[in-house]
Amino acid sequence: MNKIFISLVFMLTLLMTGCSSTLEMASNPVPGSININGDAADWGTNLKYIPDEKAAVGISNDNNYFYLCLTTADMSKVMPMFAGGFTVWLENETNNDEVIGVKYPLHNIVNESRIMVNPGEFREKGRGMMISKMIASQDEIRILNKNNYPLTVISTSDSSGLKAAIGYNNDQFIYELRVPLKVDAHNKYGLNAHPGDKLLVKLETEKPDRGNFGGRENGDGMRPGGEMGGGFPGGGRGMRPGGEERGVFEPVDFSLEVTLN
Repeated sequence: MNKIFISLVFMLTLLMTGCSSTLEMASNPVPGSININGDAADWGTNLKYIPDEKAAVGISNDNNYFYLCLTTADMSKVMPMFAGGFTVWLENETNNDEVIGVKYPLHNIVNESRIMVNPGEFREKGRGMMISKMIASQDEIRILNKNNYPLTVISTSDSSGLKAAIGYNNDQFIYELRVPLKVDAHNKYGLNAHPGDKLLVKLETEKPDRGNFGGRENGDGMRPGGEMGGGFPGGGRGMRPGGEERGVFEPVDFSLEVTLN
């Protein structure tokens, strides 16, 4: 009985540690200013590659804002962001009452499949065209409280205060985020943080609605809800164009412990 109990505890521990990880990262000053535009050029060499996550991450802050950048070339990490949505949670561990969630991109796999229905164009321009269309359709950022309740929605065209942007360049998907350190009359949503405060930053994709992926395809090659059969326009079922097998989606689920500089 004791051996069974120990085995169960061990398996449960593996499952818990396998679901997410927490890494310590420094908030490094970045030379010059950071423009939140879905381009990682401003970050220079300040992105740290995380092998287990198949992504590079950069963290920075100045006197007014906290900045985050994530880049990856792994589409099995990118697609879940659009399928179920992507949320960055920020918790000021120095002040545990301060938690804010930024959800962007939002879930819209159904809408995206409806605009990506030209197999010829897809084969010609490849996944860059697909990602560009998915990015262009994302024009809202949802702000969440610690209970995952939506507080407000802001436009990606709003250049003041909290801002997020995504881009695709040289086969790299780029996510950038800027969050005000102070909450005041100009910035309603922020961290209420100061130099030396410790932040817990959690990055996660949400599970997509199974109804958007499951079920039988109807006569026009679309699944219920409008999803293209096979997942990638122009490819066979379960295959990427050119016959390459489509990989399994891998969720983004890891955390960073950051000390503000």
